[in-house]
Amino acid sequence: MKDRRKADTNRSVGSWLLIVRRSQERVRTNEELSSRPGGRTSRKLTENKKTSMLYNSLNLEVAKIASKSEMRPEIAGVFFKNNLTAATDGFRLLEITTPVGVKPEEFPVVDGAAAMRGCQPFIVPARSLREIKIPKAKNGLPILQNVAIKYLDDKRAEFLTTDLETAKITTARRVEGKFPDYEQLWPAGAPAAEVVINGELLAELLGIMAKLDRTGAVKFKFYGKDKPVVVEAGEAQKGRGMIMPIRE
Repeated sequence: MKDRRKADTNRSVGSWLLIVRRSQERVRTNEELSSRPGGRTSRKLTENKKTSMLYNSLNLEVAKIASKSEMRPEIAGVFFKNNLTAATDGFRLLEITTPVGVKPEEFPVVDGAAAMRGCQPFIVPARSLREIKIPKAKNGLPILQNVAIKYLDDKRAEFLTTDLETAKITTARRVEGKFPDYEQLWPAGAPAAEVVINGELLAELLGIMAKLDRTGAVKFKFYGKDKPVVVEAGEAQKGRGMIMPIRE
């Protein structure tokens, strides 16, 4: 990828290292839900024994990294695989794996809408993901805070969410073309330095410092695993900051 100096100060830098911890909440099966005192729910729920791909809100947020230009539709979209989503604008890349701690086979089937077993990788326009509304956890079921793939063919993809009462299906057209083979772009060998930093604190610091340079450029200086990371920016008006690493 090219080295771009322009930085978007409104976007969170987030974290370089995203660790998704296994949920400790217990996911109840459809059979348990339907056997509650008082009878079944208003919609018949059947246990979905198929394995499926489940994506949460973080998987959809990679759309913010996708290109805003339609000149290359394949990078103006989000790339979906069975175990991750990814997006790039040619200067940045973000890949997030699917959540752990939820069992895809327990995703409820409502109104006959079920999650797919698996599918080939595909791309959909980033803007189409804004229409997907993930419901809040209900009845102690964090699995409802995920999106499943209901249907996929050469022309379209159907995303499935549910609040146990109804099934919400969002349709997006498939983007023709191939997503960049970014695996070969990850640097090989051992990193020169590895520092863990609080992403939110770093984003706040960069949001200020990027305003000092007309292109939004900032410079990072690493002095070691347990040393502060120094950030410098500015042309006529200069700024210098530092952020302490998280001690592991």
